[in-house]
Amino acid sequence: MRLKTPGLAYESGACFPSGLGKDFPVSLHTIKLDNALAHLAHSVQTAICDQQAATFCLGRGRTPKTRRWVDDLFNRVNTQLTHRYASTTGSHPKDPVKESLKNIKKPPVVTLRMLDEALSVILTKHNVTRKKHLGQATPLELYQAHFKNHYIRYLPEQLRSQWHPFMETKTVPLKCLQYDHRPPHINFQGVRYRGEKLLEAAPTHNKIIIEYDRRDIRWLNARTLNGKDLGRLAAPQSWLRFSHGIATRQLINKKVKQHQYHGRDPLAEHFRYLLEQKGSPKIALQMVRVYDEFGRGLSESNNENIPLSIHSTDHVITADEHVLLPRRRVQRWAPHRNVREHAL
Repeated sequence: MRLKTPGLAYESGACFPSGLGKDFPVSLHTIKLDNALAHLAHSVQTAICDQQAATFCLGRGRTPKTRRWVDDLFNRVNTQLTHRYASTTGSHPKDPVKESLKNIKKPPVVTLRMLDEALSVILTKHNVTRKKHLGQATPLELYQAHFKNHYIRYLPEQLRSQWHPFMETKTVPLKCLQYDHRPPHINFQGVRYRGEKLLEAAPTHNKIIIEYDRRDIRWLNARTLNGKDLGRLAAPQSWLRFSHGIATRQLINKKVKQHQYHGRDPLAEHFRYLLEQKGSPKIALQMVRVYDEFGRGLSESNNENIPLSIHSTDHVITADEHVLLPRRRVQRWAPHRNVREHAL
């Protein structure tokens, strides 16, 4: 990420493991999460177990120490970046980091871009900070040492380059309403998608395969069941103004069915609704998600990464020296049983 906030700068050599280059690919072995409902989705298990051959561990309730790295991360953010109140009811007169009178009269504005950049600086700084429990080595140095001296399982480059966790495929019927004299189309998430090459496939194909990004469903890539490319399908003009994901589309369709949105521009109606209800914490989180979706659409052609990397020497393990391990398992906590494993 290229920093644009004045006063922020990366430490020398600071980056995430993904910034070390192809010689040090990210290896996923065990991912520990709590039993939140979102973590039980099949898409999460498929991405971790089927595509990455890793172990997906859902921990036991009320045992945060088994996932202490997550709590340590929040503690680091609260102590080094944000202000965590010393009491449960908020700040108090003896608070050492009490807000100044100047900020009370005119609170400073922190944009989401500033917050993202500050989080990136704090987290990458941790990766290049020497730790006592690591023998005065940094986490990135230890990460590199493991690759040089130990066997690390990871996906070969051919499979890793094809991993797209947000891309999905689906077989849908191809509609051709001849009595209405309309061009062929498909229905997806309550919207008709059309393409120039659908007319060629309509006489001989009743179903086609579409491929799409869950984060931006304005366009879909289509092909026939035998693999013939049908080009890109586009949503109606009213849905093309801003990038939006499946969650946003489903929420808008729900509001339309409830007769809360009446205009011809559903995205504009959705913005108006969010701004009117911005005082609600739930709506505020939706605004953050919508901002992230729209920002991703604007920066598609200008993908930026941290312009920092750590150079390595000596021998590193290549893809030819690794063997793809068999599919891993999902460990799920059950009240009537200690651990229940489901082989995928």
